[in-house]
Amino acid sequence: MDTLAAGTQFGPYTIEGYIAGGGMGQVYAGRNTVYGSPVALKILHDKYRSDEGWRLRFHLEGVIGQQLKHPNIISARELVEQDDKVAVVMDLVRGCQTLDQVLHREFPEGLPPAHALRVLLGLLQGVEYAHERNVVHGDLKPENILLQGEFSKPDSWECRITDFGTVGLIAHPVIIDGRTAVVATPRYASPEHLYGVDHLEPRSDVYSLGLILHFLLTAQHASTARSVREAAERVTQPLPLVNLVDQPDTVISLFQTATGVHPDHRFATCRDFALAVREVLEGMGEALQLEDLSADLATEVMDDRVEMKKELAAKRGGPRGAREAEAAAAGSEQK
Repeated sequence: MDTLAAGTQFGPYTIEGYIAGGGMGQVYAGRNTVYGSPVALKILHDKYRSDEGWRLRFHLEGVIGQQLKHPNIISARELVEQDDKVAVVMDLVRGCQTLDQVLHREFPEGLPPAHALRVLLGLLQGVEYAHERNVVHGDLKPENILLQGEFSKPDSWECRITDFGTVGLIAHPVIIDGRTAVVATPRYASPEHLYGVDHLEPRSDVYSLGLILHFLLTAQHASTARSVREAAERVTQPLPLVNLVDQPDTVISLFQTATGVHPDHRFATCRDFALAVREVLEGMGEALQLEDLSADLATEVMDDRVEMKKELAAKRGGPRGAREAEAAAAGSEQK
């Protein structure tokens, strides 16, 4: 598929430049022609656009992405079709780079443990949010995590998870030579993903997040597998700890629990994983720098409740009623 030139019109959007290419499509920076708002457009590869199965999976990525609105997730806005091409329109994160790029360039020996755990907390909150909506990512890896901020200062990083296309591939698997294909990156795939892609659950993402913790700490992949066959052979045993020997025992324990070979041996949820991370950080004297994890996932619901109460009070009693309702909503939020 040839890249689209800047200035090309795609539906109501104008292409401004090429960003990157992936397994399912090419990503461009664009702008709404009428409103001027910046967006990213992920356009399905030409080789897949005539295949109804692939188009369905691509549509699923857009539909799922529209349901996920969280600070640590790249959200989708809509699906657009033009001249038999289809694109998922997403939030544009300017000046971002992948976790893989930033760590290899800025921290080739990995992050200090406290920094690594704080980055992981943001990812855990985003993935837990998706799990609460019955969405398992299925392909979490450093290349699917975008960073904004001052790249040499991890405390300034804002992390956002992207590429939920694997969700559609799991729901509608690809069959190659009569067998269901593994659609995740082999060295970040969980054992159950490698041996049966229809059995994914939240603990499959927990496993991948454990591997991401290893990468944050060392800038090295816990598994060096480059093929599904290699990965399938290695995940039947606990992952090696050789690159973690200088890490605190509590951090090594987090990695071991997250990457248990059997799902029942892992953290049951990302929330459990996050609470364990928080406990380790508290042991490092980092507790005062953390937000209230238990309240974080309720933010969206509470915001909606406040707005609904303000609107209702405004209809009944004007500005004064709206102010009283806002105070009441804030009070209920604290209970």
